[in-house]
Amino acid sequence: MALIKCSECGKEISDKAKICINCGAPIDISIQSKETPSQSKPDDLNQHKGTEANYYSLDGVKITNTRFIVENTTYSVNGITSVRTSIISPNKTGPIFAIVFGAILALLGYNSSSNITTIGIILAIIGIVWLLSLKTWYDLRISTAAGETDAVTSKDEDYIRKIATALNQAIIYRG
Repeated sequence: MALIKCSECGKEISDKAKICINCGAPIDISIQSKETPSQSKPDDLNQHKGTEANYYSLDGVKITNTRFIVENTTYSVNGITSVRTSIISPNKTGPIFAIVFGAILALLGYNSSSNITTIGIILAIIGIVWLLSLKTWYDLRISTAAGETDAVTSKDEDYIRKIATALNQAIIYRG
């Protein structure tokens, strides 16, 4: 979310707002696009009538004002009703169980001459490494008449945000 200035009162408001929360003035979409540098739009909308305007093209993802292409799947921008991003947190149950169970084994075998302590320590270390290797995933979900689809999933949050921004712009300036 970026902040823009209201053309009526000059106060900062969200670029997603439809009206100014301070004075109630309607927010013009063209003002929103001009003051949000991270979003792209065609220079001249009339110039792109009947042609595809490219909003994003990188790593197997291409977004134009008419199509959203992810590797071998093509979605019509006209058919997309909403775009949202979500966070997929990793399941930490397994590594936490390994750490706790390893610690219990290490403590139980501490006074004995068995290898239980060594096994417990190794299990706890494996659990710690496993826990540290878990990464959060980010997801771009689109809604169409056919339902919701996870279109793109990545460990790179910025990558997902750039695609979502470009797709939202393509929806605004549909062909």
